[in-house]
Amino acid sequence: MANTFPEVAAVSVETGTAQHYVDWGAIAAGVFVAIAISSVFLAFGSAIGLSLTSFNASESTPVIGLAIAAGLWLLWVQISSFVGGAITLVEQLRAPSPEAKKPAPPSAPAKKERSRAAPAAK
Repeated sequence: MANTFPEVAAVSVETGTAQHYVDWGAIAAGVFVAIAISSVFLAFGSAIGLSLTSFNASESTPVIGLAIAAGLWLLWVQISSFVGGAITLVEQLRAPSPEAKKPAPPSAPAKKERSRAAPAAK
């Protein structure tokens, strides 16, 4: 039977140049943004929901309507917070483009040197 395995070339690996595939700072930023969006939207939704209710049953919005609105609002909050956190994570993990040029550091303003010579006589 003939050997059917392809030949494999040896590859050298440089030590000390390990790349980390997990950037915890980017993950923390994404989580923070997701929690912030969720907190703001939930507070806003709670304020709107509580303004629609009343102790007087004749003036209150029907319970089934509130339940449907709350469910849709919670779904919207979850989706928007996940998207906001994911966009933040992706922006933080994005590798810089090799074609992009780094901006030049701002140069210090030139200082005017005052001459110590005496003013010219008339």
